[in-house]
Amino acid sequence: MDNSNISWHCIQCGMPNFTTSFFSSANFETSNSFVSLTDTDIIDCSHLTNPGTPQASSSPNPNRHNTTNKNTNHKADHPPLKVLNINFQSLKNKKTDLLEIIDTVKPDIILGTETWLNSSISSYDYFPPDLYNVYRNDRVSGPKHTSHGGVLIAITKDLISSEVKELQSDCEIIWAEINTAGSRNILISSYYRPPSDTGQSLEQLEISLSRINHQSNSTILLGGDFNLGHIDWPNLCTIPSKPDASQHQMLLNIINDNHLHQTVNIPTRKDRILDLLLVNNPTFVTKITTLPPIGSSDHDIVYAEIDTWLKRVKGPPRKVLKYNKANWDGIRSDLEKTYTEIKNQYPTHNINQLWNIFKTNLTNSINTYIPSKLIRCKHRLPWVTDKLRRMINKKNKLYKKKKDPNYTDKYKKLKSHLQKCLRQAYWDYIEKIICELPTNDPDTPPTNQSKPKKLYQYIKSIRTDKTGISTLKKEGITITDTKEKANILNEQFLSVFTHEPDDDIPDKGTSTYPDISDIHFTTPSIEKLLNNINPHKATGPDNISGHVLKQMKTEIAQILTLLFKKSYTTETIPVDWKHANVAPVYKKGDTNKAVNYRPISLTCISCKLMEHVVTSQIMKHLESNNILYDLQHGFRHSRSCETQLLSFVQELHSTNNSNTQSDLIIMDFAKAFDKVPHRRLLYKLNYYGISGHTQNWIASFLSDRTQTVVLDGLTSNTVPVTSGVPQGTVLGPVLFLVYINDLPDYLSYSKLRLFADDSIIYMPISSAHDCLKLQTDLDAAARWERDWLMAFHPDKCTVLSVTTKRKPIKHNYTLHNHTLEPVSSSKYLGITLQSNLKWDNHIHDITAKANKTLGFLKRNLKTANQNIKDQAYRALVRPKLEYASSVWDPHTKESASKLEMIQRRGARYVCNRYHNTSSVTEMIDTLDWPPLTHRRLRTRLIMMYKITHALVAIPSNTILIPPDTRTRKQHTHTFRHIQTSKDSYRYSFFPYTITQWNQLPAPVILSPSVDIFREQLTPAVLCTLL
Repeated sequence: MDNSNISWHCIQCGMPNFTTSFFSSANFETSNSFVSLTDTDIIDCSHLTNPGTPQASSSPNPNRHNTTNKNTNHKADHPPLKVLNINFQSLKNKKTDLLEIIDTVKPDIILGTETWLNSSISSYDYFPPDLYNVYRNDRVSGPKHTSHGGVLIAITKDLISSEVKELQSDCEIIWAEINTAGSRNILISSYYRPPSDTGQSLEQLEISLSRINHQSNSTILLGGDFNLGHIDWPNLCTIPSKPDASQHQMLLNIINDNHLHQTVNIPTRKDRILDLLLVNNPTFVTKITTLPPIGSSDHDIVYAEIDTWLKRVKGPPRKVLKYNKANWDGIRSDLEKTYTEIKNQYPTHNINQLWNIFKTNLTNSINTYIPSKLIRCKHRLPWVTDKLRRMINKKNKLYKKKKDPNYTDKYKKLKSHLQKCLRQAYWDYIEKIICELPTNDPDTPPTNQSKPKKLYQYIKSIRTDKTGISTLKKEGITITDTKEKANILNEQFLSVFTHEPDDDIPDKGTSTYPDISDIHFTTPSIEKLLNNINPHKATGPDNISGHVLKQMKTEIAQILTLLFKKSYTTETIPVDWKHANVAPVYKKGDTNKAVNYRPISLTCISCKLMEHVVTSQIMKHLESNNILYDLQHGFRHSRSCETQLLSFVQELHSTNNSNTQSDLIIMDFAKAFDKVPHRRLLYKLNYYGISGHTQNWIASFLSDRTQTVVLDGLTSNTVPVTSGVPQGTVLGPVLFLVYINDLPDYLSYSKLRLFADDSIIYMPISSAHDCLKLQTDLDAAARWERDWLMAFHPDKCTVLSVTTKRKPIKHNYTLHNHTLEPVSSSKYLGITLQSNLKWDNHIHDITAKANKTLGFLKRNLKTANQNIKDQAYRALVRPKLEYASSVWDPHTKESASKLEMIQRRGARYVCNRYHNTSSVTEMIDTLDWPPLTHRRLRTRLIMMYKITHALVAIPSNTILIPPDTRTRKQHTHTFRHIQTSKDSYRYSFFPYTITQWNQLPAPVILSPSVDIFREQLTPAVLCTLL
């Protein structure tokens, strides 16, 4: 008995030494739901009545003891843990079948094998994103492997789970861990052994099991398809004269060596037990049975019930205001009284007192005049009607009798009919959501047009991996408590802030910039801002919704005007406006590490309205006095990613055309927006003329800020925000532009391209001496970094040498004594730059993304009507093929064909015509889709129009030069052709587009506005240019 790993039985009661009462009760709060897209409440459906059979043996001993623990006090208080072991034989076409099983059985854990998925397919194409955390190990296809196979574990979000990568081995296996209320966690695994395996997979399984630290005393639940069906499980031996006897024996040895018990004693495929469920504690398996196969799979589903007591986190009810039943007149009357009260108290009260009067009175009015309800999102499939549920129950009853020849055909026919009905009901439901409902007017024909907002809501609901934050690790310890996790995340966000010393700030000399004028707040301008509020945006810490602010814009505008004036003239802002509720959003990497989450801050909407006014005046001051660096294209009017890319790539082409190399240093700031020190920022604001009330108001805006992380309805401790431009605010981006504005002043030889914090230092390289100059400027950038307490990330900074020379000039550039990595291509503002200025890599990247998105639409809008598919393709797929296309429009037929191929696949999808004799050209004509080549030409010409009319900030005086002489046929906006010596330059934006621009008819060129010009670019006009 000293060895706890040895199984023994009590001589008095005959019970084994395993127990199921070591899990204690604990309740936490989170969300666990499948969210319907309808506005009506969803009623929770009942559980499937007793889907399991009576006690099934989980060990060879037919006299197995009853596994119910008689001593537990919680038997009647907790439901069993429901586990499904499913061989999908491809999950790709079984979404509705899976959802039906989830809705009927409500499994806590799904062990899946033969998923046939790959990395381009999201788990939440199939699983309800708000209901399950899904962990996958997809088979990587290759010369020796098909795309079949693959395993997954799906665990409900009300169980605290995480993937255990340390137990992985070189086979198709995935491990996850469920945290319990006691000391013994549950290790869950899904495993698939291919039929062709000759022993390597089982060897890797043994390696994986050997990695479990048995001293941790974890409970193991290992399920999957082992494809070894010739074992006599009651006697734990192989069946004589059957193939692969050595592998069958090897499996038995693994089970015995690891003290596991095989619990399935019912055939799962024909007369063999292929799908197993192995546990190291047989007493906690209280039921084992099989359910009908999923879809067309020929494996029965293994259903098990586990008697455990686990932590289950349940979401708190959410308060929802019923705006459609609001008494707006009552709120309006209260607001008029509030305005009078604030006006009377204005001379004697400070801004905090006045704000609290407004907030308190409005909150009381909302509680009085707007009814509310508390709701919990409940998991129910709204398209599964009572009639379908009766069919499901009938199918399950016939399944139990299917071995009887009298019922076999009935079962198969009913199953097939049910599948069709479920799929049709699902697509009818989706179509009803995203399409306009038929009108009741007999004179008005019903429409079948999609509602864009509803379509995008549906797409967003299924394409986002809502994995949540189930666990975090801190110093090797797994943290599951929600409040503790919130504190860990808040500590992580706090750790990146800059500690600004009290020493002297670097001197920028005497300012030559004029002071900004005082800002004036008017009621009409505030009312206009209120009217532009998106009523569906989240509320800030004050809990005043945008819906109420917009609905009551006239009354609230006059109140906010008084508050804004008081705040600005007294140079103080309310305490509420300085606080942010932070929502952590996963970026990439290990989900258990807090460093892999970024903060999204929610601040008061009223404060954002005032920020809009202040920001507008600051930008007007900066632009009118030419203060901002000209090559900064972020957050500025008439500038964008495309304008930055066009002017930058044009410069690279021009340099390369003269046989000169360009070296680019792609810089990477570390937490740029969070690290801006406030004293230095205020100094720079004053230097650029942003002084007086405006500067002091910003000083109050930045000082004494606080934040809390909100996670699953619970909040972390409040922490001070000691640096950074506040994220989630309107003013923050402009403050960052001011702070980074003098970085180019430190550079002596090179240029700097900026888009917010995205930066590239570059210059022409004609000799090794030029490389030294660039290194000097790189050192100067590091000096700016030290002076102004910012930080570059040397490991993420790279070097791209742009040249078509056979022997480029090479140099090892360093930053912080770290040699920067040279690369042959690099991402910049969403496009892939190559060293040879070709676009092959970029086109490969965007076609891969577009293909992935098209596959997503095929899986999730498979049977939608043509109008919905058409809109989804144009909104989600085509933009991926056209982002900044004026920069990279390819001239080779090969590249253009790759792009057109996506459109042709899209046409087949939208028209639902996949036969090889169907004419895709005819489909495209029917859909009225212009060729992508025409669309890219149109985009380039529109951009040229904007450049010639100074609608965008792209300098063109040295590029767009009128010809020395003009013929009668040439219009007045004809430009001189650019001489080129390289194809890459010849077909770049300016040389290529000028040629086509000059061929446009004069009436088109002389269009008075860009909208009219766009209309004039008809297909007939475009055809003459190609």
